[in-house]
Amino acid sequence: MLYPRPFVPLVSRGPLADVIIKTGPVRFGYPGKPKNHDGVPIIMQKLRFREFVSVLVSGLLAFVFLNDGVSIVHGQIPTGETYAEQREQMVRLFLKGAGIKSEKVLEVFRKTDRHEFVPADMKPYAYRDAGLPIGDGQTISSPFIVAYMTEVLDPQPTDRVLEIGTGSGFQAAILSPLVKDVYSIEIVEPLGRRAAETLKRLNYQNVFTKV
Repeated sequence: MLYPRPFVPLVSRGPLADVIIKTGPVRFGYPGKPKNHDGVPIIMQKLRFREFVSVLVSGLLAFVFLNDGVSIVHGQIPTGETYAEQREQMVRLFLKGAGIKSEKVLEVFRKTDRHEFVPADMKPYAYRDAGLPIGDGQTISSPFIVAYMTEVLDPQPTDRVLEIGTGSGFQAAILSPLVKDVYSIEIVEPLGRRAAETLKRLNYQNVFTKV
């Protein structure tokens, strides 16, 4: 699910799941009427200009590479001494401050430990609004990107969500308290196994992964 390039969510509803969420590169512009992609009806939320620019800028964070992959963005840095304080600052500065309005989305971000979904050497940067490397050439998306995708999705308590691309497992963790079940599949085996172990360790009982 997490790639070092800009993306917006593609959302579909079908017989196997109430919601199918997939991320990947798209042509920049305003989506029109729903179209079929490989036989799957795709519904893309129309982006207002400000939202489009926000997604573009956040996605471009992951274009900056150093020797070992994605660089750490040196912008606003949460200064809290504890992870809980840093999460609260992250929500206030990077989510609510950037236009995320859904209270249920903001609340789940306050309670979800992003630092558990990144490698040990990335934990000090976990609550910056930045994409971070998670191994195998992949990244965890910035908090704003994940929050924006979740807000657009508008998950309901009775929804069953099929996530294509588990990545770090963070998006599945965010969706977990908002929906009935999350089914997540990942093609990169080491990545999928690490995500499954993390989700199990953190007791996300309604998230089911498959590699």
